[in-house]
Amino acid sequence: MPTWGQILKEVHESARVKAPQGPDTDGIRHKYLQALHGISRRAVISYASGWLQKRNDRITYSVEGSDVHGLMEVCHGVRERELDLILHSPGGSAQAAEQMLE
Repeated sequence: MPTWGQILKEVHESARVKAPQGPDTDGIRHKYLQALHGISRRAVISYASGWLQKRNDRITYSVEGSDVHGLMEVCHGVRERELDLILHSPGGSAQAAEQMLE
């Protein structure tokens, strides 16, 4: 698997080639999630918490109890019994993050 610097270089190269549409971040993300799936042979879910929520005129990024429902929605239809969860959040409730894994 590549380092963060190597992935960032790939994103910048994609932005250069695909300008003005911008980088193919979804394609790059999907490529590496597929690579992880190939290594682990488990379902791989990347869950970014709260990126579109606004509270008090500012966006919040923390893991909250409502994220449990969002993760359940993402997991619907996953056939594998085990999964690798990549949780992307700069903070939040440890209890809410733990509930996501139960």
